Amino acid sequence: MSENSLPTNAPYSEKKGIDFREQHKLRLSWMPWLYFSPKELHRRWAQTSLIFLVMQDIDNRVNMKLKRSPFTLFRRGLDTEAVEGAEPVPSEIPQGNEVAFRFAKKVGGVAQCAITQVTVNVPTTAHILGGCPIGASLEEGVIDAQHRVFGYTGLYVCDGSAIPANLGVNPSLTICALTERAMAHIPAKSVSA
Repeated sequence: MSENSLPTNAPYSEKKGIDFREQHKLRLSWMPWLYFSPKELHRRWAQTSLIFLVMQDIDNRVNMKLKRSPFTLFRRGLDTEAVEGAEPVPSEIPQGNEVAFRFAKKVGGVAQCAITQVTVNVPTTAHILGGCPIGASLEEGVIDAQHRVFGYTGLYVCDGSAIPANLGVNPSLTICALTERAMAHIPAKSVSA
């Protein structure tokens, strides 16, 4: 079905003040499986989507626990809970929404966000940070300055859990730099002939 083959009017479009094409785009954004096969849907989504990654720099935190919840379909899985006294993690960043809506309007698209953000006010993150602080001893942290886990010879932590706080930017390069620095402290294996 091409966009040109869609009807240009419908009786209910006048009542809502939205033209039929806009209503059709809205329905497609919420229930696209009714209109396209899974293969076609995947191809169209991949070809026509643009993802905005918006990051915040608020000093907030959550605890992660292994437990059963509706989000894990009541199987044991990682779930989060708020930390008492900490600023809550926002599920919406107004500046990001404004930019997305303005861009969508400019290109004739539909702005969307993660379903959990809209329905249950739960934010989404690709970068979980903290949990293994660097310290001088076991009393002060989980790993030392060379990323070795205290009490476990040969075990290293070289991911986002070694970063103690939100950077406000994508932490991938910081994680790579910390990992490269940690690996520089590991002696090379000798190759025997």
